[in-house]
Parts: sequence; C-alpha cells; structure tokens
Amino acid sequence: MITEYGKVTIPCHSYQSLVQDAKRFQFLMDERCVITKTKIWEVEHYRLEWPFDGYCQREWFKSPEEAIDTQMEEIK
Repeated sequence: MITEYGKVTIPCHSYQSLVQDAKRFQFLMDERCVITKTKIWEVEHYRLEWPFDGYCQREWFKSPEEAIDTQMEEIK
C-alpha cells in the first residue's frame, strides 16, 4: 500500500519492518555507533563506526540495514 502526501509517495511498511527498524535504532543508541557511507566504484557502501572507541567494521555493506544486522548477529 502506498500513501501519497502532496507530491511525495511514501510506502507503508509492515508492522514487523517497523519493529525491526526500532531494534536497529535502539542498537545504534546502545552501542553509541554511527553509520558511515562511502562510494566504491560509484556504488554506495555502508559500515558502522564507534567514534568514541576508534573502532569500525572491517567490511563494507550494500545497505545500512545489512551493516547493523550483521553487527547485531555478531554480538549475540
């Protein structure tokens, strides 16, 4: 389902995706980390960095969600 507000079209997310997004946001807050972005061969890549600790993920991911989910799985 797509809801239109003026000229902007906003996709309506399922409840589960909103819950997952909230978990990701809470993870970022708890870990005090940030998402960084770079372009590699004109393709955007993302990873997490902990600016207060000087640590960052070793690999780059194709989406911020993938970077967060990978780190969440590693901590479990």
